[in-house]
Amino acid sequence: PGGINVIPERVEFVLDLRDLKAEVRDQVWNDIAARAETIAKERNVRLTTERLQEMAPVLCSEVVKQAAERACKQLGYPPFWLPSGAAHDGVQLAPICPIGMIFVRSQDGVSHSPAEWSTKEDCAVGAEVLYHTVWQLAQGE
Repeated sequence: PGGINVIPERVEFVLDLRDLKAEVRDQVWNDIAARAETIAKERNVRLTTERLQEMAPVLCSEVVKQAAERACKQLGYPPFWLPSGAAHDGVQLAPICPIGMIFVRSQDGVSHSPAEWSTKEDCAVGAEVLYHTVWQLAQGE
């Protein structure tokens, strides 16, 4: 088992599929499932698919995003926008308040892994941007 030249009896894997628009995500799921079914039939392989979880995309608030952008510019950091379908605490908070996220870069782009690592300096930048973002929002800016 696990050998590159061994044909397994059974294979299981999980696909984490996200998009900022539910209809795009659903269309990609349908396309993948249809193609997988075609391949399985062609190769006489039994295929079972199951949607384990489906969450509506939650978008960040424009007000929060603008405040974060202003904070970055005030501090001399170029803003960089990263769409995220991440299921952070923001998903739980979005029904009761505007949300936003400030990401801190990780070495070699590794994320959600024991190998994830960010420098103290990058963490300090993230904290500084967060502070100035929250300050602006508290001032009604």
